[in-house]
Amino acid sequence: MKRNPKMVLIFVVSVIFLTGLAPLVVHADFDAGNLFIINEPSSGSAGYDFIVEFASDGTSLSTLIPQTQNITGMRRVAFDSVSGHLFYSVSCWSDQIFEIREVDSSGALINTYTHEDFGSGNISFVFDSAGALHIANNGYIFVKQPGEAELVRLFELPETGIGDLEIDSAGNLYLSDPFVNDTVYKIFADGTVISYVDSADGIDNPYGLAMDGSDNLYVANSAYNKPAIVKVTNDTQVSVFNDKNVESGILDMTFDNHGMLYVSNRSQETIQVFDANANPTLFADAEDGLDDPSSMAFITTNSSCSTDIEPDGDVDGMDLADFAVHFDSACLAELARAYGSGS
Repeated sequence: MKRNPKMVLIFVVSVIFLTGLAPLVVHADFDAGNLFIINEPSSGSAGYDFIVEFASDGTSLSTLIPQTQNITGMRRVAFDSVSGHLFYSVSCWSDQIFEIREVDSSGALINTYTHEDFGSGNISFVFDSAGALHIANNGYIFVKQPGEAELVRLFELPETGIGDLEIDSAGNLYLSDPFVNDTVYKIFADGTVISYVDSADGIDNPYGLAMDGSDNLYVANSAYNKPAIVKVTNDTQVSVFNDKNVESGILDMTFDNHGMLYVSNRSQETIQVFDANANPTLFADAEDGLDDPSSMAFITTNSSCSTDIEPDGDVDGMDLADFAVHFDSACLAELARAYGSGS
């Protein structure tokens, strides 16, 4: 039967009142739109790695993780909009440290994640929209669910090098292999792995990956055997996105909320921004504090107006209860409409 939106509002407000819960302010410590970049001079045996922060206009702001922490092997970084924390990986062969670290906006260590099957080689990871962390390392895919400390091994990968990991809106993973097979793999939720694009499609040492809002995948040929960046549509049509103004060394790419593609280039020590027509603009370079940049992460916020919060394909009482705990007044009417239109 139809639900009364007014009754929904009364229910939500009542839950908040009875439980004494104040409206939740999510990840207020980080400024949305700022960009965090890993500098990895240890890749060239030239020092210790660190993380720097930039404003959305390219202004260099601060250092989150300083070189004085003596970290080597820092490679990937991602922002978790659920916890409001940054996650970065450490793959240090000399000290045999292979782990993922979670830090807050002051750089303080919150938690460290590892697994008995972690091993030598890159650790790459990506968050899905629900806040689950998907990880590729040592021939396996792992997952960490939101709020959980344990990493769970899901399934084995074919023999492959670990480059970058991306995810589409359906939850399929994409893994670049710049070291063994010149291939980007598509990994389905059931563990099925296929070659998505490879050398026959113009792929050459693929490393950085980025997914746009329409599930088109962008692949960087890190060895720069032109084209430098190719675009793969969700029906696997491959085209050249960029074949100029970029040299070898692209290790990461990411889109901002305006559809602009940010490209991290180690050999040039630059972050470039490309518009939809592949026109580049310099965002930052060595003069701004870049030093062998490898990975980037934007500070983002979850859509505050999600209605199927569980998610289970149905907007029901469980979603209302969760919404009450994470109350957002701006989205109250939208949730009421979704719940009231159900049956």
